Amino acid sequence: MRRLDDRTLETVAELICGGGQGYENIPGRYRTASEIWRFLSAAGVDPPPFSGTRKWWTLDVLRDLNRGPDGDIVPKGIDRILLRLVDTREYADCRDTLPAVKERLNSILIADGVQIDWHPHAHQFVLTELEPDQWAAAMEQIAGPEALAQIESSQSNSASSLLDDLQLHPLVKEVSGALYRDGHYAQAILEAFKAVNTRVKHKARRPHLDGRDLMAKAFRKEAPILKLTPLATQSDRDEQEGFMLLFMGAMAGIRNPKAHDNVPQPDAQRALEYLAFASMLCRRVDESTVEETADG
Repeated sequence: MRRLDDRTLETVAELICGGGQGYENIPGRYRTASEIWRFLSAAGVDPPPFSGTRKWWTLDVLRDLNRGPDGDIVPKGIDRILLRLVDTREYADCRDTLPAVKERLNSILIADGVQIDWHPHAHQFVLTELEPDQWAAAMEQIAGPEALAQIESSQSNSASSLLDDLQLHPLVKEVSGALYRDGHYAQAILEAFKAVNTRVKHKARRPHLDGRDLMAKAFRKEAPILKLTPLATQSDRDEQEGFMLLFMGAMAGIRNPKAHDNVPQPDAQRALEYLAFASMLCRRVDESTVEETADG
């Protein structure tokens, strides 16, 4: 799940404000400014003092929350607000409006690849990420097959253009380019970091080492196998150690999870950022010098 689109946030803001003059087509209960503040507090959000109009103040709060730490989930705060919007406690005096609120909310969230569904075992609504085939089926039902094909074609063309503009390391482009263009983002990321591992293994001439252990020995600060800096100053040694940790982290935090688990990656932009990171690591390997006397 990615950060929500701004148009999605605007619809969420409207649903929080509820129907009223000028917003008669918005389902759900009307909330005054103080009620919106209490709604956000009940969702676990600490809102700033109210100023301006209900909708635009609420939208500003949502935008601030949406700028939270990047990750593969809807930012914390936003997810709690979405679930609070379908909390029966918000509709004690107008329970009949809750289904319409949920329907409107899901109709806009689907474009971001998420939906609110009832979890029968937990007896509550939960926010779930749609699998690619579920998203495609839902979008086709809404937009029609021809419109969906145009959307996918446009996304593919945009992704290919971004890939070409980035000037990735030739090795990363060779192993991941076609996968990325075809939308296989998780596999493209995996292949890129497998290539990083193989490149370090070959240059360091340590075929018996792999992954995190390989990176720790190849780029260690004391007697490294692959020198990234002259190691003449403290700054040089800090840089060597810092990149050792980056290489180790790439293996432990990116390559290994995607190799051992079925980790989905539906976001073209995020995938491109991973490939750019792999590309940078490959270039640093190319620039390194081999210390023939290093042991390990």
